[in-house]
Amino acid sequence: MGIRSAPKPNTGSRARDHLANERTYLAWIRTSLAVVTIGIVIAEILPTGEKLPIHLPLILLALGVSLMGYSLVSYYLRLKNLELGQFASDRAGPILLSAMLAIVVTIGVILIVF
Repeated sequence: MGIRSAPKPNTGSRARDHLANERTYLAWIRTSLAVVTIGIVIAEILPTGEKLPIHLPLILLALGVSLMGYSLVSYYLRLKNLELGQFASDRAGPILLSAMLAIVVTIGVILIVF
C-alpha cells in the first residue's frame, strides 16, 4: 500500500528505463537546487545599496522552483509512457532551461557591467 506501485515483471529493459528516468529526475532536482542556492548566495552577499538589485536573486529563486515543478511533471509523464511501453523524447525541457538561464545570465551581466 502507500505511494509505491505494484511490482511488475522486469522484462526487457523495464527496470533500467525506470532507473534512468529516476536519475534524470534527480539531475533536474540538483540543477534546480543549484540555481536556488546561487540566488540565495547572491542575495546574502549583496551589500545594502549595491548597484545589483534584489531582482536577480528573486528571479533565480523563481527559476529554481519552476525547474523543480517541471522536473516532477516530466518524471511522471515519462513514467506513464514507460508503463505504456512508449517513448517520447523531451525537447522542451533543455530549450526551456537554456533560454531561462541565458536570460538570467544576460540580466546579471547587464546589471554588473552597467
